[in-house]
Amino acid sequence: MTMSCKVTIDPGHNAVSNVSPTNKKYIEGVQMYKLALYLAEALEEYGIESEITRKSIQEDPSLAERGKLAGKNGSKLFLSLHSNAPGTNKDGSYDTSISGTYVYYSLTDSGNKDLADSLGKAIASAMGHKFRGSLTREYSDQHKDWDYYGVVRNAAQSGCKAAYLIEHGFHTNLKDSNFLLSDSNLTKLAQAEAKVIAEYFGVGKSQKRYRVQIGAFTTNASAKNYLAQAQAKGLNGFVIKVSSKLYRVQIGSFSVRDNAEKYLAQAKAAGFNGFIVEAGI
Repeated sequence: MTMSCKVTIDPGHNAVSNVSPTNKKYIEGVQMYKLALYLAEALEEYGIESEITRKSIQEDPSLAERGKLAGKNGSKLFLSLHSNAPGTNKDGSYDTSISGTYVYYSLTDSGNKDLADSLGKAIASAMGHKFRGSLTREYSDQHKDWDYYGVVRNAAQSGCKAAYLIEHGFHTNLKDSNFLLSDSNLTKLAQAEAKVIAEYFGVGKSQKRYRVQIGAFTTNASAKNYLAQAQAKGLNGFVIKVSSKLYRVQIGSFSVRDNAEKYLAQAKAAGFNGFIVEAGI
């Protein structure tokens, strides 16, 4: 028997938060938002429902709002997505050699460590660096039964004790930050995480897929530009090359047609007309 499958995904920060001091192209709040979109799509391939705490890339809900959403929507799993930075040296510089993945898990359930270890190992393998460990962190000496991180604490206190904060490498490390700047790498990372989560819930992939097609163009550049406009509105997707003169822009990838219908309605509300196709059409 499988568990009820719903996940709250929290892309940390906002659209202007945490620019890497060593790689100015990298903004943690932007890349983690993109990763959240890819992860939601990858989870749906297993029939796992998800809700993202930031409804658009610009939104910045409070830590309490983010965490409490998991309890409010009945999630069995809460994931807050981040990238890391070490403490500064005395001269204000960073040790840019530090790399690797950490996973923090809620101390309210000791069983959380197993999933934390599995996620951490999968992420580190995908990123090609070291898994530095799964940890808990206490709020204070006075509240040793409280999680330090506000999003994790509020998720657990709202009823979702399987709450995690994942540090996807160090954005002060050029290799890590450059990896996270690539959409193809984010897709790879999302698929690795989704596979671990699906195993946690005990579900397999659904074969039939439904997508929402929102455009067709004669050049790849035009198609990519249109996709970027959709992504800015929180709609994730891809460009499919049909021929040297035909490129289709499709968003979402769903095993249930009703979910594709809802995504089509969301796309229309954001100003994009489209229709539903089966994968490969």
